[in-house]
Amino acid sequence: MLDIFSDSWRRWGLILFLSGVLALYPEPTLAAKFTLNLQGAELRTLIETVSEATGRNFILDPSVKGKVTVVSSQPMEPDDLYQVFLSILEVHGFIAVPSAGAVKIIPDNKINFSSMPNDDQKPNPAAPGGETMVRVFRLKYVDAAKLLPVLRPLVSPKGFVSSVDGSNLLIVSDYANTIGRLDHILRRIDHPSTGDVEVIPLEHASAVDMLRVLQSMEGPAKGGAAGASAIQPSFAVDERTNSILLGGDKETRVRLRTLIAHLDTPVDIIGNTQVVYLRYAKAETMVKVLASIGEDFAKKAKGDATGSAHSTVNVQPFEGANALVITAPPDLLRTMRTVIEKLDMRRAQVQVEAIIAEITTDKSAELGVQWDQIPTNQKGATWTTNFDKNNQGIVNLSGSTGGVPNLAKIGGGLSLGYLSGTSTIFGSQFVNLNALLRVLRSDTSTNILQTPTIVTMDNEAAEIIVAENVPFVTGSYTTSNNTVSSPFQTIKRENVGLILKVTPQINEGNSIRLDIQQELSDVKDTPTLGAEGVVTNTRSIKTAVMVEDGQVLILGGLIRNKQQKSNDRVPILGDIPILGQLFRYETNANGKTNLMVFLKPSILRNAHDGNMVTRDKYRAIRERQAAMPSGTGFMSLEEGPPILPDMQQYMGQSGMS
Repeated sequence: MLDIFSDSWRRWGLILFLSGVLALYPEPTLAAKFTLNLQGAELRTLIETVSEATGRNFILDPSVKGKVTVVSSQPMEPDDLYQVFLSILEVHGFIAVPSAGAVKIIPDNKINFSSMPNDDQKPNPAAPGGETMVRVFRLKYVDAAKLLPVLRPLVSPKGFVSSVDGSNLLIVSDYANTIGRLDHILRRIDHPSTGDVEVIPLEHASAVDMLRVLQSMEGPAKGGAAGASAIQPSFAVDERTNSILLGGDKETRVRLRTLIAHLDTPVDIIGNTQVVYLRYAKAETMVKVLASIGEDFAKKAKGDATGSAHSTVNVQPFEGANALVITAPPDLLRTMRTVIEKLDMRRAQVQVEAIIAEITTDKSAELGVQWDQIPTNQKGATWTTNFDKNNQGIVNLSGSTGGVPNLAKIGGGLSLGYLSGTSTIFGSQFVNLNALLRVLRSDTSTNILQTPTIVTMDNEAAEIIVAENVPFVTGSYTTSNNTVSSPFQTIKRENVGLILKVTPQINEGNSIRLDIQQELSDVKDTPTLGAEGVVTNTRSIKTAVMVEDGQVLILGGLIRNKQQKSNDRVPILGDIPILGQLFRYETNANGKTNLMVFLKPSILRNAHDGNMVTRDKYRAIRERQAAMPSGTGFMSLEEGPPILPDMQQYMGQSGMS
């Protein structure tokens, strides 16, 4: 009697506790939450409480009984409370089986199929994991009987898995969460088998054409029980060996292998002639490749008595349509078409940007006095201190014969001269005494920056030349006719300026090999009358480098410091302190040169990349044209400077989008 009152008190106490919790949430829109803290409560009491909290109806087996202890610190919603309830049942050896309008609670050793949901009832995949159900799996590729040894260890001790002969079905009875895991596993396993694969090489037919025939004949498997047990065949082609890869069950593979053997027969045509239109490659270039293949085939066929009649091979280009006219035996024709397909592809382009920076600084200073004494009427002694600097000595100025001075050869700088018929120095008379004082300081700075850009296709040589065509004298001769002589000179013209030659090769991983030759030259001195020719400065680099796409790499450079001092003097007289300065000529020159050449290649794989680069360069040059002054006043231009048209108007809206 005491136990009855005790159980009743616990049940009503639990109900009052849950009712108090429900009272905390008076709003109907808020879901109630529950906290379970039980110590030795009856299982049936817990079932009644869960029924009231979740609204589920339960049918209890007579053997359902036991003590329950639950400790919970967080409130739970009804769905979470039901999951905890299912776990409690599982711990005590009971399961919850959904039925029509109620949930049966029975011992787990009394599982049967009579009241469990099956595949036709389409169970909810989000059903509580502790509920027990039956699921029917229809396999498409894998044999259900062969999966039983794999799946049985994965079900619970109370679960059941079996296969149905002749229909390739699997029947599984277990907890919902276990069936969910099995469903995930079967979806990943049930694929065409890769183990049962045959490689069937073809001798006469094309593997690509054979695949097209097989796919048209072998459609999807028919539905129904008979179709469910058949494994669909799979096909693949290895064009390199002209083979068919065949997968499927043994019966299907035998049937298809017989079909392939009937189709793979030689044709009775001596040769085929086909016209192949090329998309990107040049027909003339492709002929050279195919001709070598035809020569090898002809050599092999020449030694084969059975193949000599089929060895006619002819490949001709038709440049008007960029097409090839090929006459060859069928097997060779297939090989050639495969080669054409691999080679006739759009090649990427490479933009090569070079930066050539050169800074030159030259400083020089000259100071000296020159003397010259020429006898009258070309008779008598003469003396001079001619310090000839670039044909600008005092002899060149005054004339060695005492003629009229040649002021054109006085040179740059400050020159003070004295010319006299008779001069008296230290009590002695000198006839035609000439003197020249020369003072010169020169500072020269040069800053050259050139950025040539060139675009070419992969493995195609390209060249850009920005130069002047300068004549160079290579020889001279004179012909005489009676008393008349005719001098002649032979001249060779060469480019003096910038020359850039490059051949790019795109490698794997966006690296680029560049065979590059760069030359920068200019005319140093303007030739004077009687000179042998012009003098040019040349800076040249010829190398091969490996650069990543978009990377800037230095190709080479030169840093040169040059210092030159010259002190010309008259012996003894030039060493006299102070007075010796009148018999000396001093020159001091310093020169510095800094030259660096950089390179940046960029891969243009498609038309979009080319359009982006073109648009940037086009916009830059157009902005510079617009910034050019048009002049003012009398020198102004009415129509303004010439400017490139707008890019969108010039190229079209679709081309640059």
